[in-house]
Amino acid sequence: MKPFQTVEIVKCPVDDLCRAIRDRLAELVPHLDDIRSVTVEHREELPGGIVKLVNLWRAEAALPAVLNSVFKPDYFAWTDRATWNAPRRECTWQIELHFDRERTRCRGATRFEPALGGKGARVVFAGEFSMNARGMRGVPVLLESSIENAVEAFVTSLIPRNFRKLVHVAADVATGNQAAAGSTAGLIR
Repeated sequence: MKPFQTVEIVKCPVDDLCRAIRDRLAELVPHLDDIRSVTVEHREELPGGIVKLVNLWRAEAALPAVLNSVFKPDYFAWTDRATWNAPRRECTWQIELHFDRERTRCRGATRFEPALGGKGARVVFAGEFSMNARGMRGVPVLLESSIENAVEAFVTSLIPRNFRKLVHVAADVATGNQAAAGSTAGLIR
């Protein structure tokens, strides 16, 4: 499994940011470059501030040339199974890629922490991804390892980059700054 992680700090109260990412994805999607749509397929609210979500994501990603012959653009859909724990300000998640669910694994957790004296949020997003290309149709045996490495490198750079963008858009939407949504207006560096 190849690990990935990103840490972001934004000017947005932590609980507002959590709710925006959990509950307002439809408002965020138009500001996310590679995301075409997000559909909530299932939502279950449980006692103790636990919310279980199943979201279907569809993307439009530009692929590195080495991957164009193997993966079609319509392969970029995935199911996100998330468990949000509001009291702990934490979300654990598992992503199932639609192109070949048995060949990939992606899971992780997102923690939201107060920052900037309560006026901001620190978000730690960490996970791991792996792919098994052995025996994959259309992939020569000699290239299986190269394809695995290329896909893992691509995915583990794409996921954190897109999540960073999501955090900043969510901060803008949560604070009522829709005009800046998608810009770096709420960015702290």
